Amino acid sequence: MTSLLLPAMFFAACVLPQEEPGAADVGDDTAATEVVPPSAAYLIVTVPALEGVAARWAEYREATGYAVTTVLTKDLVRDTGDGEEVAGEVEREARALAKQYPDRPVHILLLGDVTVDGEDGIPGTACKNDLGYCYTDNEYAGRSMDGVPTYAVGRIPAGSEAAATAALEKQIAFEAEYAVGEFNRRIFFYAGESGWDASLTELVESMVMMGLTKVDPAYDIIGLYNDPNSSYYYTPFDEKVVELFNEGSVFAMYLGHGSSAYNDGLSVHDIESLDAQGRLPYLALFACSNGEYYLPSPSVAEAAFAVDGGPIGVLAASGLSHPYGNAVFPYELQRSLFSGAFTTVGESLVDAKRQVMENEDEVRGLLDFYGSTEGLSDGDMARLREQHLDLYNYMGDPASPLLLPPARVTLEVEGESYDGALLVRGTVPNVEEGTAKVTFEVPIDQILGDLEDINVYSPDPATVQTNWATAIDKVVVAVEVPVSGGAFEATLTFDNDLPGADYFVKAYVSDGKADAVGAAAVR
Repeated sequence: MTSLLLPAMFFAACVLPQEEPGAADVGDDTAATEVVPPSAAYLIVTVPALEGVAARWAEYREATGYAVTTVLTKDLVRDTGDGEEVAGEVEREARALAKQYPDRPVHILLLGDVTVDGEDGIPGTACKNDLGYCYTDNEYAGRSMDGVPTYAVGRIPAGSEAAATAALEKQIAFEAEYAVGEFNRRIFFYAGESGWDASLTELVESMVMMGLTKVDPAYDIIGLYNDPNSSYYYTPFDEKVVELFNEGSVFAMYLGHGSSAYNDGLSVHDIESLDAQGRLPYLALFACSNGEYYLPSPSVAEAAFAVDGGPIGVLAASGLSHPYGNAVFPYELQRSLFSGAFTTVGESLVDAKRQVMENEDEVRGLLDFYGSTEGLSDGDMARLREQHLDLYNYMGDPASPLLLPPARVTLEVEGESYDGALLVRGTVPNVEEGTAKVTFEVPIDQILGDLEDINVYSPDPATVQTNWATAIDKVVVAVEVPVSGGAFEATLTFDNDLPGADYFVKAYVSDGKADAVGAAAVR
């Protein structure tokens, strides 16, 4: 089970704010890397205390192909604590860059927390929220009439030169080398405890799975649901969340209850345990208040971002969020991230927010239908969608490259599932000699094996863990074959007693230096 849809439809309550995280160590190596994103305009907004780090960040981004401009808030306005005034001037600077470089996207880096060394930092602006107060960085990005940002914006929530330096070092290390491994095709999702009865859990799970069938099948989805009624329940839950995060993934996401200091599976007290191996994921926290960046103590999102082994960037809410918005936004975010149309996280986020307001596909129709059954009018839903654009802010460099597998495997499949055998031929453009892992898999909404009954009031941990392993394993058969001359061939044999459905042949190809993914549907 995993990712990007509906448990959020029925989450309502949020727990109260708490406090207290830590900071990252500072490194030394800031040499420019060989990663060269597509040319774009890049605006750094900072304060005098971080001017030295801003100069190094600008030098790094220039070396990676960006046209960089740096501004200090004190040079833009008199009252550097007035968020609307600062944001208005920054937007003017961004518009000027857009005119200067009309063929390039504009990325805006807010280098600094709301306060830096006890002085005015980079302020947020108050935003509209039916559920309470919130602050946003969207004002810096320029907005259309329906609130969609024009430019990509991200904040480095650093309250000191040391914290800003650590963030720069972490970003450089992330881009310095594309690590090869199956974590490059992994999506990790965890959902918090709902408190629903078994029938409602089953209903919501089925709707979630419908949404998950829209995720690019070349990626593996690994997830947890902290509800004993679910087939994807795991105990101990918190430890498993950290373990799966640390295995590395391209994208990680949470759906559920939350506060500034907590979500179900990760709190500010657990943050130091994060140490993703292979690669750091982008993390989205669809919960109340996980990104309250204007509080004195760091939020879950800020604390996670500050850890060396934590996410390279975090999207999170600055206040109370709504179940409907927390269903729509995750769905659109995964569509944008994995569309192949964007190379930076900032561009993907701008597109996702646009699609929140504009997309009308069948999944969105289902979400609107269930929103209406919860008493929301069309006007209510339109207003909530727009409010969630401002409510969710990105912490990290918006120009950070997605670093998805750089090539696709082309697959030709002879045979069908009822034959009990498939002949698979594949070609890959970036691996001349290497290994192909080829699998035949059931779709994400099917479970291959049988699950044992558990007592939901007192579940046996060993049985729960066995059931979870069975539920997430979608592989019918797997083989590894050599790649020669950029091509491979594999024969997959299996029992042909599978229920009728659309299945997938998937391939992960690597030579230890480069990798590629691919998938093909099979009847």
